[in-house]
Amino acid sequence: MQPRRSAAEEQETAFRFAPRRVQRLAVRIALCAVLCLALAGCAGASPDEETTGQSASGEQTEETTATGPVAPAELGERLAAGGYVVYLRHAATDLSESDAELRSLQDLSDCSLQRNLTGEGREQAEEIGAAFERAGIPVGEVLASPYCRNRETAELAFGRVEATEDLLSPEYVPEDEAERFADFAPVVRGLISETPPEGENTVLVGHESVLRTVTGESVEEGGAAIFQPLGGEEYRFVGSVAPDEWSEFGAEG
Repeated sequence: MQPRRSAAEEQETAFRFAPRRVQRLAVRIALCAVLCLALAGCAGASPDEETTGQSASGEQTEETTATGPVAPAELGERLAAGGYVVYLRHAATDLSESDAELRSLQDLSDCSLQRNLTGEGREQAEEIGAAFERAGIPVGEVLASPYCRNRETAELAFGRVEATEDLLSPEYVPEDEAERFADFAPVVRGLISETPPEGENTVLVGHESVLRTVTGESVEEGGAAIFQPLGGEEYRFVGSVAPDEWSEFGAEG
């Protein structure tokens, strides 16, 4: 039988193990504190406050005013000062139609193989151009996907266009070219985050799925998402324009 330890020995043993218990308790307290701070931060954020986010990951936040997203009329005023990138989805098409399977990228110049603008879509594209002119919005570079519906939208709206493969993703190219376009997201982010020359806005006429994949935003045919480039592949989503909201650009009253 082991001799009974004295009170002094018991106290010494307790002291020796106390730091481990304290350490575990301290860790628990610290974790609770972090959790409380995180919850307090979430609770303190007001949905009406203006947000300033955005990054190359595409997880940008939407800039807002005191009452919500920036309204189309105000977007028109901001664009009039220049410095933004307008990602415009091509105008209206017959969505019951489909593009034919492409054999090569050269097929992109053959409009008979593609879903093209309808009469309504052509009128819509012209109205978009009229809205820019009415609101005094300066347009610099106009880039568009090589698809006929995108190029025609740009031509009808702005009178000029430069077709670029940079606005394509694997789903819009022949199967044997898909691998080359696999990393399209950083390329598109680069276009959106590039600041246009002073007093100008860059217009990108692209496809909805590309916009959604890269930025998380989505617009209807003839609609647009507006971004403020921040450089370094970063940008801020400012707001969007629905097809029936172009009439608010430059409207009096």
